[in-house]
Amino acid sequence: MNEGKQRILVVLVAGIGDTVLVSESLRFLRNGYPGSEIHLLANTDAVLIASHFSSVDRVWPFPIRELRKSKKYLFQIAKLIWVLRKTGYSMVLNLYRVDTLPGAIKMGLLLLLLGAKKRIGHDRNGFGFFLTEKLPAKIFQGRMPLSWMR
Repeated sequence: MNEGKQRILVVLVAGIGDTVLVSESLRFLRNGYPGSEIHLLANTDAVLIASHFSSVDRVWPFPIRELRKSKKYLFQIAKLIWVLRKTGYSMVLNLYRVDTLPGAIKMGLLLLLLGAKKRIGHDRNGFGFFLTEKLPAKIFQGRMPLSWMR
């Protein structure tokens, strides 16, 4: 990791539509952290669209839908998590809405395995127990602008 440059990983393993909607939030993030390297962890269906976001330096494909169909993707995901952990993110920002306890446990495990000390996201229904910084749910209502980063 380049010691002078902060690396931020944005987690959005939702669908294509959510990925399009988050583009404005990614621009706000870029404006708030102009010298940082910003990466996006997106589901494989959304990677093509996300790769065109000028505010993102790198897009990592996460085979979440493939995993739901076949557990053979577990090894691929484990390898990806290992690579992401070695990349050395100082902050992980979760933009994926967690609505269930099993979902919160899975997301929490993912964020912990990524190794970033700063884990930011929403605390909807108290499911943000894995986060180091919890954002109010109202930030994520409507069209998801993260204006708190301006």
